[in-house]
Amino acid sequence: MILSAFRARYHTHRLSAYMLYFRAKHQAQKPDEKVTDFAKVTGAEWKALSDQDKQPFHESAKKQRD
Repeated sequence: MILSAFRARYHTHRLSAYMLYFRAKHQAQKPDEKVTDFAKVTGAEWKALSDQDKQPFHESAKKQRD
């Protein structure tokens, strides 16, 4: 019961555009790699992306907020 209450509380948080990008990349490419190592690489990739490439993730994040 406590665990289900914990999950319900934390699943209501909205994700940022970067976190949506991170999840998509992590699940699709390297689910077994350490998150810390993957985060360094993914963070650098996110910074290098153009605004146009980031737009779908910003739109998804905005939909979650609304």
